[in-house]
Amino acid sequence: MIPDRAETVQRAFQMVLRGIGQHRVAEVFNRGGVPVFGSSSRKAPKHWHASFIFRLMVNPAVVGVFIPHRNDYVNGKKTRTPMEPVQGYFPAIIDAPTWDGVQALVMGGGVSAKRGRHAKASGLVNLLAGLARCPLCVSSMTLVNKGAKVERKLVCSKARAAAGCKYKSVSYPTVESALLNQIYWLLNDAPAQSEEEARIRRELDSVDTVMDLTSEHLRHLLEAVEQGLSTPAVQERLRTTEAQLEDLRGQEKALRSRWAAVDNTLLDYKVNRVSDIARGQPLDRQAFNAALRGLFQAVVIDYQRGELVFQWIAGGQSEIMYQWPNE
Repeated sequence: MIPDRAETVQRAFQMVLRGIGQHRVAEVFNRGGVPVFGSSSRKAPKHWHASFIFRLMVNPAVVGVFIPHRNDYVNGKKTRTPMEPVQGYFPAIIDAPTWDGVQALVMGGGVSAKRGRHAKASGLVNLLAGLARCPLCVSSMTLVNKGAKVERKLVCSKARAAAGCKYKSVSYPTVESALLNQIYWLLNDAPAQSEEEARIRRELDSVDTVMDLTSEHLRHLLEAVEQGLSTPAVQERLRTTEAQLEDLRGQEKALRSRWAAVDNTLLDYKVNRVSDIARGQPLDRQAFNAALRGLFQAVVIDYQRGELVFQWIAGGQSEIMYQWPNE
C-alpha cells in the first residue's frame, strides 16, 4: 500500500459519499495538483477525469478483495472469466459502510435510504427503502408505521397522496420474511456474464480521449477570448466546442452506466457482499439495504400475483413469492 495514494482514494470516497459528483472530484484534484496514478498494467492518465474516479469507486480492491481471472477461449476468442473473490488479499483502505454507501450512490440510482424519523436507532426499518415500487403505476411504495401495535404496511406513495393510483396496503413483515428466507436463491439467480464489457471499456477509453482533446481545445479558445481575439468565428467555435463537450459527457455517463451493468467482476463481489451481510446476527439493516441498492434498480411489490419482482441493475429480473396470489 502506498500511503499517499491511499489517502487520495479515501478522500475521493468521502467526497462522493457527501454527494459530490465524479466530474467535480476530478476537477478538484486537477486544480489541487493531486498526482494521478495508474496501475502495473495501465499507464497513468495525464490528469484526473470522471471515468477514472468512477473506476476507483467500483474497484473492490479498496476493501481488500482480489478477484482472480482465468483465460478461456470461446469460439476462438480469448475471454477473462472472474473466479471466486479472495477476501482480505489486499490491505483495506475503505471501510465496508463507506463502500456500501458509495456503491448505492454510483450504482443504485441515487435513491437514498430513509433517515431521521423514518429510521430507528438500531437500524433501518424498511429493508426495501428506495427500491419498493407499485405494480400499477411504478411509483415508490413507502412504509406506513402507525405504532408498535399496528402491523407495518407498504403503500403506493401516489395512492397515499390521493393522486390517482389504487390504494392497496401490503404487509411489510410478510414481505421482509420472504426476502430474508429466499435471499440466497435470489442471489444465485444473478445475471450471467455479458460479452459486452470489453467493447464498452474500449468505447469509454475512446470517449475519454476525445473529451481530453476537446477540453484542451476549449481551453485554447478561452485563452484566445481572454487575449482579445473574440471574433465571430472564434465565438462560434467556442459554442460548438462547448456543445461537443457536453455531448461527450452524456456519452461517458451512459457508457459508465452500461459498464457497471455488465461488469460481472463487480457484480460477483456485490452478490457476495449481500450474502455476507445476510448471515450477520443481528442483521445490519442499513448495510443490507445499501448492498441491495447496489444490485437492484427496483423491486416491484406485485400483490396481484403475490410476488416480489427484483429488477437487476445488470439487466433481467428475478421473482420470489411472498404470499398466495390475491391473498
